[in-house]
Amino acid sequence: CVGCVWGVVYSAVENVDDFKILYNGSIGNDAIGHWLCVYYRNETKCVEVYDSVYHMLNDNFFEILDILYPSKSNVVFKSVIKQPDGYSCGVFAIAFATSLIFGRNPSDECYIIDYNNMICKTWTLRNHLNNILVSTLLQPFPTNHTHVA
Repeated sequence: CVGCVWGVVYSAVENVDDFKILYNGSIGNDAIGHWLCVYYRNETKCVEVYDSVYHMLNDNFFEILDILYPSKSNVVFKSVIKQPDGYSCGVFAIAFATSLIFGRNPSDECYIIDYNNMICKTWTLRNHLNNILVSTLLQPFPTNHTHVA
């Protein structure tokens, strides 16, 4: 179908700034995939990719970006804090989107990562996300200091 990737229908976004949290992967009980945040700046027609793991997208992601942002001039991978594990990409994608909503640059954010017995954990970020969902009040994710790329 036109505007379809993985059975999901996407519609074009033009003439406004826009962000999306996108998922790439399988669906089901044994699903393996990855979440990331993209931001479209209408003024520059640039799509900024905020990804806590990679610096590349597969062809399916580019297909989605072509459908969502047909007027885009380019795609730029922004330097952001990397997740400390193999399963926190969703929390980081939401944190990046939240920073954008509050007019903050995710590339400048150093979200709090907990260290317990030399093991990195994302408890603070997950607790903050839980508080947002329970209270229905969106607040910026906690940070330690400015991220240095």
